[in-house]
Amino acid sequence: MTKLLRCKNCNFVIEEGKLGEICPACGVPRSAFEEFTPRVSEKRRKLMELNSHPIILHFPLGFILFILILTVITLIFPSFYATEIYATIKVLSFTLPFAVILAMLTGIFDAKARFKKITTPRLKKKIIFGSGFLVDSIILLCVTFLIPKSTVVLIVILILSLIGEFFGGINGFLGSSLMCSKVPNGA
Repeated sequence: MTKLLRCKNCNFVIEEGKLGEICPACGVPRSAFEEFTPRVSEKRRKLMELNSHPIILHFPLGFILFILILTVITLIFPSFYATEIYATIKVLSFTLPFAVILAMLTGIFDAKARFKKITTPRLKKKIIFGSGFLVDSIILLCVTFLIPKSTVVLIVILILSLIGEFFGGINGFLGSSLMCSKVPNGA
């Protein structure tokens, strides 16, 4: 097993061979590090270090933010590249549900690696808000592809993108506090 060191100042954990002369996180000298024995197996630690969920979830959040921004631009400046901007909104609306599904799947994978189950109170809330985001993204997809473009449709898209941002923001808030949490081996 790889020898790990933990910074006494900021709790940053790093493999001994990768540590330079200072802590990469807070900048204190190497002497501020102590040997660290993780409470999770190396296999689980490696799975958690993939950070697949935090990386993947940036896609749906970015897509919904761009849909929101482009919709506002189209409402304020209706003749400014209207066709091109609406085509971009449609493409983002088409890819959004798939990105949300991928974020949910990686979230479940991460939760199982980190907590060994997905039925904790906070994870249940994240699943509920993630499901709400998925439903919102599917409705957004239907609106953009099935209803001809109009000011009313753009306002509906704006409202749906605000709802999507709400779901994404709540989930981000709930998830950020879970990043450093892990159930130890044997629990």
